[in-house]
Amino acid sequence: FRRVLFRSVAFFDMGELSSRLLIAVHHLVIDGVSWRILLEDLQSAYEQLKNGAEIAVLPPKTSSYKQWAEAVRDYADSNEVLIELDHWTTVVRSDGLKSLPIDHGGVFNRESTAQTLTLSLSGDETRALLQKVPEAYRAQPNDALLSALAVALTEWAGPGKFIVNLEGHGREEILPSLDVSRTVGWFTSIFPFVLESPAAGETPGETLKRVKEQLRRIPQHGFGYGLLKYLNENEQIRDAMRGARADLSFNYLGQFDQMF
Repeated sequence: FRRVLFRSVAFFDMGELSSRLLIAVHHLVIDGVSWRILLEDLQSAYEQLKNGAEIAVLPPKTSSYKQWAEAVRDYADSNEVLIELDHWTTVVRSDGLKSLPIDHGGVFNRESTAQTLTLSLSGDETRALLQKVPEAYRAQPNDALLSALAVALTEWAGPGKFIVNLEGHGREEILPSLDVSRTVGWFTSIFPFVLESPAAGETPGETLKRVKEQLRRIPQHGFGYGLLKYLNENEQIRDAMRGARADLSFNYLGQFDQMF
């Protein structure tokens, strides 16, 4: 990992302009939370050097990725995970699921034909999403964004139920002795979520409340789904996790600028 990280760091001296430090790390060894850890340490080291001091010892490391992986392997067969089986089988076997319309037709669906669409919110819209809506509905920005997605999917594909893959940080507390709060690695958990269209006459606020309550019912923030599907020793349980394929992935990374 040190070798990968070292070869992925470059300093650009831009003369009179502000210099830039580029850090590029493969997703296999880092996730969104890990970036926060690295940037926090870099910020701390920079501030110490800026003030003419030696770099003091940074916060201690937590459990290793190897320790976490071994613990998760055992945890996949525990009763705490097995009690989630009914929830996840209900999700993957949901009736009446709709598929998203496709526009590539007979064209090969390859990376070379892919396109990226980027949209930005205005300052007022961003404040509403991050401050006003959470305060009014006791919700998270994630709840509001998924509610908006339900409306957009309905307008695009018609009313119904859609399977959407959601992402979690994956750093659930499974053992008191295991702490990965400052461990760098790819911990991300991915799990299916049934997103339903707004009912007839349902207001945006009612849609938000319904989606929020549905999200709160997900056990362990979706962590157990992957354990049951890939790591549980019982083949029948692993097979039971096979179901509807998600056409869409959704991920809200949060606010990176809060660190600075």
